[in-house]
Amino acid sequence: MENDVSKFFDSLASHWDEGIKAPPLDLLLSSGIKKGDRVLDVACGTGIITSTLAKLCGRDVLGIDISPKMIEAAKANHKGEEGVQFLCIDFAEFNGEGDYDLVVIYNAFPHFVDLRALKKSLLNTLKKGGKAAILHSLSRKELGHHHDGLGPSISRTIASPIEEARFFSPEFSVLMAEESDHDYRLVLKKN
Repeated sequence: MENDVSKFFDSLASHWDEGIKAPPLDLLLSSGIKKGDRVLDVACGTGIITSTLAKLCGRDVLGIDISPKMIEAAKANHKGEEGVQFLCIDFAEFNGEGDYDLVVIYNAFPHFVDLRALKKSLLNTLKKGGKAAILHSLSRKELGHHHDGLGPSISRTIASPIEEARFFSPEFSVLMAEESDHDYRLVLKKN
């Protein structure tokens, strides 16, 4: 399945940024990011939020993605920019060594079809008390239309933030579980 996701996003990388705009700052701030946090931008794509995260935490941010072509685009988009680094790797294979204060998954949660693998990776990457912020700039209804016809190896229908949070219990506590007509926010804290 990871190969399907990688191929799918590789095919979109060359025109991914067309019409894409940065998310509202309040959406990123809802992650609970603070100065000094060590932050990982998971499924970073072309790096649309990576620079902003680096500015907010005041230190280097690593963006990772399963798609080699997305990472190529991210590196090209941010060439010579300080504070951001990019690596092509599946989050399930990433060894964060429990060193991260915050993992941000922006506009990518439906593509994590194996929630057990996601949960394991978050547990391995985050410090005790570290946060996982699952953020989307579309509502569930909008996501449903956006992902129609992609198939179960590339995307899944997500439940409400409260329902999704149940899967991450008891290893994680819920700090935020909200959605509106235009966004989706689930912030978890590693117990």
